[in-house]
Amino acid sequence: MDGGISTQKLQKSIVGGKLYNIKYSYGKEEDFRMRRKKNVVLFFVIVALFITTIPVQMIKAANGLDVPTITLKAINKGTGVKITIGKTKGASRYKIYVTKVKNVYSKYMNNKDEYPAEYATVYANNNKTVYTIEGLPEGKYTFKVKAEKIIVSEEKTAFGYEEYVVAETFSKKKSITVKAAEEKKEKDKKYDFKNVKVGDTITFGRYEQDGNMTNGKESLEWTVLSKDKDKILVLCKNSIDYLSYNNTEKEVSWKNCTLRKWLNKVFFKSAFTEAEQSKIKSVSLTTKMENVPKSEWNTKDKVFLLSNEDIVNTGYGFETEISYGDYCSDDLKNSGCYFSQYASVNFMLNNTDPDPYIESNYWLLRSGDAWGYDHEALHWTRYDLKSYSADNIGGIRPALYIKIK
Repeated sequence: MDGGISTQKLQKSIVGGKLYNIKYSYGKEEDFRMRRKKNVVLFFVIVALFITTIPVQMIKAANGLDVPTITLKAINKGTGVKITIGKTKGASRYKIYVTKVKNVYSKYMNNKDEYPAEYATVYANNNKTVYTIEGLPEGKYTFKVKAEKIIVSEEKTAFGYEEYVVAETFSKKKSITVKAAEEKKEKDKKYDFKNVKVGDTITFGRYEQDGNMTNGKESLEWTVLSKDKDKILVLCKNSIDYLSYNNTEKEVSWKNCTLRKWLNKVFFKSAFTEAEQSKIKSVSLTTKMENVPKSEWNTKDKVFLLSNEDIVNTGYGFETEISYGDYCSDDLKNSGCYFSQYASVNFMLNNTDPDPYIESNYWLLRSGDAWGYDHEALHWTRYDLKSYSADNIGGIRPALYIKIK
């Protein structure tokens, strides 16, 4: 014992799935018991230091998973992106993230989310994996890919086979600029709405819907909600885009929210020709909101969203009952609300919520919150009224009055 042990070989330690041998020395004069206590303490200190200083790549490689490589290529005349993921040893699947989005929506959206948007999950092929995004709004996008190594349980549960992620690595970020689609000159159409009836579907204006930027915009369909001698009130039949009520989370009136600006400036000019714009009537609206001064209740708009009073108006074709727990997208008695392919792309690009199910089934109203929260935008399906913060995204179904004469 007095001679001591000059070198103590400790039991192998598993770090990142790989075995490492750790050796260290102590003085011969030390008492054996003290040395043993110091050995234990020092062992854990060294292991902790060792783990924190192991290069990340060493740990990843130890799990048998390489770092993925990606290349980005513009497609569809620069309006889409092809993401090619190189062969990654050990990868079972990849998750594609948009880590930063700067596009035509930036001033109308909250782009300060802490987490990147998870755009898609694709399973690895033997050689390389290719994923294409057919159409994107004009702007600059930064992508990265996470490779995951998974194991699958042997026994099947009621929900299928369980998957467990045992290792993951991230690629380097890469950026690409997407071009705007070429504008096609549209001929002015002649419209005659004198004989339309409440409940009819009409076409009026154009907006990108199918996600294929190269074939031009698609005609917008509207449901006629009401009619009088000189105008009709129409609601867009589908959610044509995903945006937030406001680009920041705060108490904000319909009068001052960024969505109102987008509808009356960007959408109005983009979706309608000058001749069509002249047929859209500017109307006075009153939007009552809690925690908002009455001076901000009244606005004049050409394009707007429905209010929570509108969605219980049986004259428009809505039901009067509002209850919870039904996520059905049917809102009018005889029609369904769908989300365009282009809207779905914008939803995935901007949604960072770990549970996107709720937002993906709702479309926004212009009314404020009525349950005592900070002002929040309301969401509506046929039987379900929800409230979320003003910067949460939701489906956009514009409404407007069209002049008959």
